[in-house]
Amino acid sequence: MDSTLSPPPRLHALSSTPISSKAARAQIESFLEDYQARSIGAKAADTALVVQLDKLSTALYEERQRKRSEKSA
Repeated sequence: MDSTLSPPPRLHALSSTPISSKAARAQIESFLEDYQARSIGAKAADTALVVQLDKLSTALYEERQRKRSEKSA
C-alpha cells in the first residue's frame, strides 16, 4: 500500500533585500546550472522546478529589455 503524501513545506521569508532583475536572473541561472549538474548524476531532476525557474528567468530578461527600450525611446 502506498504511503500517504504529505504537502510540501511552506517557506516564509523573514527579511528581504531588493535586487535588480539582472542580478535576480543571474542568480536563477546560476542555481539552475548547479541544480541540473547535481540532478544529472542522481537522475532525479524535478522538471517542474526547472521549467518554472526557466520561465521566471525569461520573464526577468524580457522585463529588463522592455525597460531598456522604454528608456531609449
